[in-house]
Amino acid sequence: MGTLISHLRVQDLVEIVVLSFIFYKISVFVRGTRAANILKGTAVLVLAAVVAKAAGLYTIDRVLNYIFGFGAIALLIVFQPDLQRALARLGRMTSPASASRERRQLEDVVRAAVVCAERQMGFLVVIERKVGLGEYIATGRELDSDVSAEMILAIFQPPGPLHDGAVVISGDRIAAAACILPLADLPPSHPRLGTRHRAALGISTETDAVAVIVSEETGKIGVGIDGALRRGITANELRQVLQEGLASPGPVRRGIFARRAGRGAGAGAGAGGGAS
Repeated sequence: MGTLISHLRVQDLVEIVVLSFIFYKISVFVRGTRAANILKGTAVLVLAAVVAKAAGLYTIDRVLNYIFGFGAIALLIVFQPDLQRALARLGRMTSPASASRERRQLEDVVRAAVVCAERQMGFLVVIERKVGLGEYIATGRELDSDVSAEMILAIFQPPGPLHDGAVVISGDRIAAAACILPLADLPPSHPRLGTRHRAALGISTETDAVAVIVSEETGKIGVGIDGALRRGITANELRQVLQEGLASPGPVRRGIFARRAGRGAGAGAGAGGGAS
């Protein structure tokens, strides 16, 4: 071990750090997407190929080599939309105008939520952070459109075909609408929540996404993040949570979530019920 360490160059350490960072980013991006299970299956096949070669199982080794050859092409075809989204996101991250564009888009989400609250229109927008939401995007109608308040309002305007379900924003695009989200399981003692609020709580528990809700019954704005749910917040409070939550990959524990700690039951949902 000492001899190995003594032969390490600075370039080797740089390569290890860079490759570790790349693999970490890939794992974060595919987590929660259909690619995750396929990557697990690929890892099993690679392990099987190593064992087959070491054990001298030449027929199995040759079959696996054929699978890898054709499988790479098949994966490129199957994951073409996901690869396009990933490359587009990389381009946006390196763009100098990305910060101002993000602020404008967050303001559009806030503005759309305020309008829906005034009109008591149901509203559920999920904003992707680090964990990929491809699994949930695939359950809805893919749009790949610009993020704007007008577009979001058009989607949630009843009785439109896409107003039920969630809008998912990935990067600076509306990836899909009418998406199906996991519903949070609540104990009997928990305050009654409608479907939209349970979905917001569910997606914010299973992923690091931020979910913005407007109750169709009360017209109140809510937000779910890091497994916590707050309702009856103002536009300024929503803006604060979005700015903090999307600027930092860690849990949001300041602002309204810090001030209101201890209120509500379970995951921090406020009291009261609702059908939305």
